[in-house]
Parts: sequence; C-alpha cells; structure tokens
Amino acid sequence: MFLFRKPSPAAIQSLLKTQQGKDFSYTELGATKKHECPPGYRPNHLRLKIGEGREAYQRAVKALNELENLKLSWCQFHSSEDRLVGGATIAICAQHFGFHSINFSRILEVYEDEVRESDGKLKLRFGYIYGTLSSHDLIGEEQFLVEFNEETQEVIYDIFSFSKLRTLFTRLGAPMGRLLQRRFVRESGEVVKQYIHSHHE
Repeated sequence: MFLFRKPSPAAIQSLLKTQQGKDFSYTELGATKKHECPPGYRPNHLRLKIGEGREAYQRAVKALNELENLKLSWCQFHSSEDRLVGGATIAICAQHFGFHSINFSRILEVYEDEVRESDGKLKLRFGYIYGTLSSHDLIGEEQFLVEFNEETQEVIYDIFSFSKLRTLFTRLGAPMGRLLQRRFVRESGEVVKQYIHSHHE
C-alpha cells in the first residue's frame, strides 16, 4: 500500500485490525528456518558478527524480543501485540523516495534452542520468522536470528529471506525495491550491533 502522507498511529492500528484474518500469501511456510529459497523466489542473506560472549548474546536476544532490529530511521513497525509472539500481525511503515508505504506480515514462529555439537560444544539460537500477508506488495518470508557459539564466543546476527514481486507496480519498481531490501538488511544489522554495545553494563 503506497501513500503520499505518513499514516497516523491510530490509522495504522485500525488497518492492523483488518489484517488479522488475512492469510499468508505463500505456501512455503517456514522455509527460511532451513535457509531454503523455494523456486521462483529471490534470496537475500546477511550474516554479521555483532559481538562476543554470552552476555552480548543475551542482549542480542533482548533486542530481537523488543523488535529493535526493525526500528530504523526510515522504517517503523507497529504490532497487534505488545510483545514478540507467534500470530502477531506486523505493519512495516517505510518512507522512501518522497512517499510512504505500509505492508503487513504475520509472525509465523518465535523459537529458542540449544544445539550440542558432536565435539560437545554448545550453540544457542534465538529467532523469529514472519511471512507476508495477501495485502503485502511482496510475497515471501524473512527470518531474524541471533546465535552464540560457545567455542568461538562469537555472537552472530543472521537474516535470511526469500521474496518475489506481487503487483505490476512493484515489478516496475523492482530495482528500487531490491535497493531498499539491501538497505534494510544492512541497517538492521547495524542497529542490533549498536544496541548490544550501548546496553553493555
């Protein structure tokens, strides 16, 4: 949805209510958790070291829980829920090239797990996945994940998504759309990295 004026918070909350019964716009639900890109989609991937140590990992988890990774200067989010939870509807409002857009997704899954490798080393993971709803200008899914490797002590922020264009308008603006996707991924990584360092005790 493209707008010439920035929508008010009240207008966004009203729109969120209309989206809560909408279906996902794709059938490959959960594919990003395996870093799989289904045929016909374009993948996008960022893997960035954002810190070291278990405390840094816990701060990164907190950042994702508070959806800090979506809080960019030109892109804001609104949620139907007051916390990160599966089933919440998310509105992403962006300002770019002189106009505003608002698109809706739903959180498919929030997960946290531990993996013990064959050598006994531990890996911790926390992440969430959201997928586009039928009113979104794109079709696809995105996963946001933080990892802690006990052996290397590295904290990694990983974004993996796949998408394709849904409307004629977005097809015409495909180069601009890909530019915005790359900008979003890059800046999201920097936001999480800054968050864990600014909240260091």
